[in-house]
Amino acid sequence: MKVASEKDSRLSSEMSGEALGFPTIEVPLLQRGGGSGISGSGLTGAQTGGRLLGQGRYGCIFQPPLQCRKMIRGGPRPGPDKNKLGKLTETTDIAAEIGAADFFEPFPEARKYFVLPQVKTLCKPVPMEAQKEKDLGDCDALQRYGEQDMLHYELDYGGKALHERWKTGAVLWREFPFFEFMKRMLEIGAFMAIHGFIHNDLHSNNILINKNHVPRLIDFGRSYQSTKINNELLDQLAAKYMPSLGQVTPESSCQDGLEEGITLNRILEDLRTQKPGVRLAEKLLGVSRNAQIAEFKKFWETSRTAQRRDWLSFWKLYWPVVDSWSIGNILVNILEDLVFQQFFMSSPEWRRRAPVVKEVLRGLLRVSPRERMDCVEALAIYDPTNLLVTRAAGANWLAKKRQRRQAIKTVSS
Repeated sequence: MKVASEKDSRLSSEMSGEALGFPTIEVPLLQRGGGSGISGSGLTGAQTGGRLLGQGRYGCIFQPPLQCRKMIRGGPRPGPDKNKLGKLTETTDIAAEIGAADFFEPFPEARKYFVLPQVKTLCKPVPMEAQKEKDLGDCDALQRYGEQDMLHYELDYGGKALHERWKTGAVLWREFPFFEFMKRMLEIGAFMAIHGFIHNDLHSNNILINKNHVPRLIDFGRSYQSTKINNELLDQLAAKYMPSLGQVTPESSCQDGLEEGITLNRILEDLRTQKPGVRLAEKLLGVSRNAQIAEFKKFWETSRTAQRRDWLSFWKLYWPVVDSWSIGNILVNILEDLVFQQFFMSSPEWRRRAPVVKEVLRGLLRVSPRERMDCVEALAIYDPTNLLVTRAAGANWLAKKRQRRQAIKTVSS
């Protein structure tokens, strides 16, 4: 990935540091002569007991956890907690997971929203031939990387992957509390945004739901903090151009395509025809795909950072709407199934709440990141009395965001 140098991309008058770690919105580049975005790499399989419970490219989940021989952070070597799960994972993949656990450790409420590694249990496991786990041979990552490159940690049970329950028909739509689920997903996004944290890989395989359909996030391998966005991080996050991936924001797809030498016009057409959130916003929410792409093209052509391909400055501006796009994509995909359920469409609650649901989803699925809602804004509309938006941090965030949106309107006009 080509990125701007630190020297060339120092913050200019477009942005400045804020107490919340949220930079100012980019002022559009004035045009000459006038003014003036379900698949993935998460662990799959049920986390409900047994031996090998699930696996992804970089690791495997077991219950009970494996036995340890050396604790990475020191301390006594405890026996595995049979009430916990154990994850065996490749060493380079674990850094972001542990970083997320350390970051959220001071915030007890994070346990409501995430299933994170219990860092005190991070260890080098006992040699595989000495383990009692009978399914070790079925762990693909272990065969791929070898045990010398594997670490192990314990984590809480969080339920089953939303994707598995949803696509196998295990979700009974009459029992699925869509409106509460939507509120919790917006809370998760708002909690992360207020703390300057980006999950960056939010899809239905990385959401666990328990028997009460309460969601919690897993798999923080691509996550990062807004205050630590730098060129090295951007290189690590570089990805292939895959415009059909629903969780990837339109601006990320655009960057990936341009870096591979694909023309902007081709990228715009791919977004119009392949990006699931764009298609579903038109189908379910009445948002024209052509209008969305035209707005995105205008954004791209008037953005100083996009035109300079100054990706460092670009992502320091637009990180707050990365996860909000992904959450919007998840919610609109669920809604696509629910609209075919007569009991849901004829329910008094849908009739009463449909306008606000659609307003929020339209905001989350704006293709232009300049216009897209972040999850704090979305939660304030969906649940105005929620503590995340009424407490000082949330209220301060919303006040600053309103000021910046007004500034954009003033400059654009």
